[in-house]
Amino acid sequence: MKFYLSFFFAFAVIACSTHSEDPCKGPMIPLELLVSEACEEELSENFGWQPAGFSPVIDNERGGSLRKVTHSKDWLIIRDNWMSPVKGKPNYRTFSPRVFISKIGSSVWNTIAPPTDAYVKNVFADSSGLYVGTYRSGEIWKYSPEEKNWKRLLKKEVGAGGWFDVMGIGRTSNRLVVNLAGYKDSIEEAAKRITTVIAIQKDSNWNQYEEEDGLQFLSAVEISGTFFVSAYDLGVCKLDLNSRNYQQLAKFPPPYRQTDSTRYAYKIFSRPLKSRPARITIGKN
Repeated sequence: MKFYLSFFFAFAVIACSTHSEDPCKGPMIPLELLVSEACEEELSENFGWQPAGFSPVIDNERGGSLRKVTHSKDWLIIRDNWMSPVKGKPNYRTFSPRVFISKIGSSVWNTIAPPTDAYVKNVFADSSGLYVGTYRSGEIWKYSPEEKNWKRLLKKEVGAGGWFDVMGIGRTSNRLVVNLAGYKDSIEEAAKRITTVIAIQKDSNWNQYEEEDGLQFLSAVEISGTFFVSAYDLGVCKLDLNSRNYQQLAKFPPPYRQTDSTRYAYKIFSRPLKSRPARITIGKN
């Protein structure tokens, strides 16, 4: 037995002592030997986290933390978590995020906003540009980073006192798909009858499908021709845009609360020794 242990110890020492003339392309060796002076300069330019020139302005009363990062071709786009005072309501704030844009490789960031009085609610970007959905006015704006211009694509028509939020924006089969939710007028709002809308772009027009208290999705992605959305209380769903029917995918297991974890651990460890499992997984907070 001592012979085998001595053999393996000697083998490990020899393996750890292995060097290569080119440490960047050599055999498997310890990390501290791999990152040598020969390749340190090369790695420092292209490897690891580097500053992008953006530092959020954070205010105790107005927020400012970053909420989303996306891109359109070689343009980086950031949406923050800014809050604005509500007119006529002291000590109230409303969600009014700002949007920042910068070309990859540049340290210059510009603030952009669609030419409307409405606040930004949602952003979506792909190779064709940046799309911004608004809060309460139900508008969709397209921004072209190269031309630096805005174009309004959609505005939801409502009655007196009505309003709609743009909840989610996505693209499938080269068509924009927008989800809106709100009230048609003040009577609907008083009755708390929420109307949800799935608007599908068709050339320069939109097909709009309304439903009372229907699906509300926040983000969407197309994978191999299938349109997946994330919804408030349904998790991830597969949405058929022809029928507007959705199929709910498997739910994530509910997270353990602290009290649940404590009770679970107590239940496990209070078992008789012979029935105690070898491995125990306790849910995180």
